[in-house]
Amino acid sequence: MKGSKNKRIKRTLDFYRQLYDLTEPYRVLVDGSFAYAALKHRIHVKDKITELLGGTTHTYVTNCILNELRDMGEEMSGASLSLKRYQRLNCTHGSSDKGANSRRCITSAVSSGNSQKLFVATQDQSLIGWLRKSGDVPIVKLNNNVMFLEHPAKSSKEYKEFVEKGKLLPKDWEKPYLPVLSDASYAPVKRKKKKTKNPNPLSCLKPKRKAAKPQQTSKPTIADASTEHQEPRKRKRRRKGKSGAESSEAGGETSVDS
Repeated sequence: MKGSKNKRIKRTLDFYRQLYDLTEPYRVLVDGSFAYAALKHRIHVKDKITELLGGTTHTYVTNCILNELRDMGEEMSGASLSLKRYQRLNCTHGSSDKGANSRRCITSAVSSGNSQKLFVATQDQSLIGWLRKSGDVPIVKLNNNVMFLEHPAKSSKEYKEFVEKGKLLPKDWEKPYLPVLSDASYAPVKRKKKKTKNPNPLSCLKPKRKAAKPQQTSKPTIADASTEHQEPRKRKRRRKGKSGAESSEAGGETSVDS
């Protein structure tokens, strides 16, 4: 759990560092509601904030915050004493202003894009709502005795997307070197909707049955071919010689004469 929490805090700090250039040393403005809740749960604010952010931190308070705690009576005296140890942030509200108001003082300190690069540690829900809408101020809160850094607000994420899209476009000094590209070329192109087409008539035909392949006959061998073309042998009969026949005829004649 601790490892995942540290990763989440690191991602949040990277977000504010890239978008609003919030770097070390981190400047944290603490109000009376946060100091009172920390005192109630026995939390040392400066040490815990340094541990939470994982870097060098400076804690600040304004005169308006201290004056408001003093006006709230004895109950807030402990919180007032703990905040007096912090560095003083210049406050534009003078003694002529009616009533000390820490909320008004904090909103004026972080207005105009949070130029002082401040974190705000508070438990005031109305102030937290205003800071979320502004989107450029990291918020540190307490959940009972657990200190945590809020996720970036939705407005901050939308602003980051806007900034990233702006980085992709050419700068003003680059546009004269790109005469082909006009402002109209950056307009989104409307794509024509494809009309539904009829199916291919050839694809609707029933599949033809494949004709049965003729059985392959075995090829005749060389021996078979030789036997087919070989003619049957003819027997040659020997004929008797004429001399033998004549002698037999002559012998017969002699026997008759005798």
